Order: sequence, then structure tokens, then C-alpha cells
Amino acid sequence: MEPQSYFEHLRNGLEGHTVSVTRLAANSLLIYVECEPGDKTGITIWLEPTWHFAGPEGVLVGSRQAQMDDNPDDDEAFYRVAEPLRVVEGKLIQSVIIEPITHDLHVRIDGGYWINTFASDPNDDESWHIRENANERRLKGFPKGLAVESRDTEQIIGPERGGRVS
Repeated sequence: MEPQSYFEHLRNGLEGHTVSVTRLAANSLLIYVECEPGDKTGITIWLEPTWHFAGPEGVLVGSRQAQMDDNPDDDEAFYRVAEPLRVVEGKLIQSVIIEPITHDLHVRIDGGYWINTFASDPNDDESWHIRENANERRLKGFPKGLAVESRDTEQIIGPERGGRVS
């Protein structure tokens, strides 16, 4: 399946659907849509660093803040970083857009909230992925393109062949 058509399929399962859970895995952000961790239904958005989460008042938290290099065992500080993300739980996703050149992911959520990735290294092999939990197929974005991955295959489309995916 072509990455752009797979994105359209995934977008239909995201836009107008509810964020169930947000979770940090170190400084990666996971957004569970119509599912809980471990479910075989719904869709999971996984954002690798670098990302930020913002609302009407500005940036609320970002991947660098979640990195916790100074004290990785400080659970209390980690939960303080994760807490602002919970405001979008129960809210609907308004739009999901992939930038055409950088392949950054932009997720807009009710209430004026958004989550964006942004490329920080052109050679990164993954900036984000969106996974259908039922079949474990995923769309992966990285600065040089998009890829559809399943257990058996990977198909990559680079910026020279891709257009705006919005």
C-alpha cells in the first residue's frame, strides 16, 4: 500500500475520534486514540523526539523537558512533565497533517491544543509513526520520507516522489 493512501486511511480513523490516553515513554509521546495501552483496536500515534505540545496559552511541554537527563530516576518530576498532556484525554482530534518537505506530523485537538513534531536531524530514521493496533501495520515518518511497515514489508516514498499529504 502506498504511504499516502495509507495515511488517508489512518486519518479517517483519527479525525473526529477521541484521545483516550496520553503517555510518555522516556521522551517519546504516545497518543492512544479510541483505545488503551495493549488494546488490539484503535490507533496509536508514537512521536519520537523532537516534539512539543501546545495550547491557547503557548507551549506546555516538549520532548527536551521530558528527557530528564539530570535525574532520570525522579518519578515525581517525570509525572509533572506528563501531567499537562492529560488535558487532551477525552477530546476529539480535529486534524492530522503531514508537512510535505520535512514530513513533520501536526495533530490538532479540540480546545485549541496541538502536538507537532519537528525534524532536528535530516538523517533520523524515524520521527513518528501511526499504528493500527488491530493489524500492527504502521505509517512511519522521517525527514526524508514516509514508509508503510508491516511484519513483512516496508515501502518508502521520499520527498521527491511525495506531494503534500494533508
